[in-house]
Amino acid sequence: MPKMFGAELIIYLNGLEESSYIFRDITKEEEAILLVKLAQEGDNLAKEKIVRSFLYYCIFRCVKKATNSQDVIPLIKKAINSVSIAITKYDSSKGYRFGTLVAFHIRRAIGEA
Repeated sequence: MPKMFGAELIIYLNGLEESSYIFRDITKEEEAILLVKLAQEGDNLAKEKIVRSFLYYCIFRCVKKATNSQDVIPLIKKAINSVSIAITKYDSSKGYRFGTLVAFHIRRAIGEA
């Protein structure tokens, strides 16, 4: 792309705007859907990023549920495994949010323990 300043830049940007380009950032939900699709296709980095993003929620729920300090670690492991289960079961065409599905699976895994 050539260096453009002033009026040339405005004309260039207006030309992009008139064509099919849309300038907007993706939302957090769209980013989560893209990450989940990558993880479902076998991208381990995407899966790790999703698990890390829900790690605080897993720990919070497990500490709240645990009766003593020895019970916390196994609960956290079950909660993290439930995030992986949610990744495999998520289907964006059904219309529900990914975070809702993850929260459901984490609560269910902790409740079963």
